[in-house]
Amino acid sequence: ISGTAPANAVVTLHFRKAGAPSIDFGIRREVRAAQDGTWSRPLLANIGYGYFATVGTGRSTIVQLQPVATLAGPTSRVVPRNKITTLTGSAVPGSTVYLHFHRPGTPAADYSLVRSVVADSRGQWSRGLLASVDYRLFVSGAAADGPVGARIFLVQGR
Repeated sequence: ISGTAPANAVVTLHFRKAGAPSIDFGIRREVRAAQDGTWSRPLLANIGYGYFATVGTGRSTIVQLQPVATLAGPTSRVVPRNKITTLTGSAVPGSTVYLHFHRPGTPAADYSLVRSVVADSRGQWSRGLLASVDYRLFVSGAAADGPVGARIFLVQGR
């Protein structure tokens, strides 16, 4: 996360974990602005966070961060039937990524066939898929609720 402040000012970052009361910004970290007024601090957002920054009596707006898993590649693919294709993407390192599949013949909102994979220490994940029927799918991270994340449609050859 980054921002600007007066040169050499101490910036206090106030964090609230997802699920905490809306006024509970009890986690604090400090960073000093550089000579040009810029500041930054790395944040491993393995769960959802809200934060705001203060400098003296000034306060920024609240920013919400929600980690979301991603799926690499095009939004549609042709995959030969009965062949394995590998799905890849990124997520928070060490987090569980869920692959939600929709099967033909089920209601349009039914993504109840779920497979999981764990992101490695660099945040990368991959999982093989045997393309036996046409599928639609989306991915979500462990912190995500419902059908969010990258969507992809797998369209198989004849």
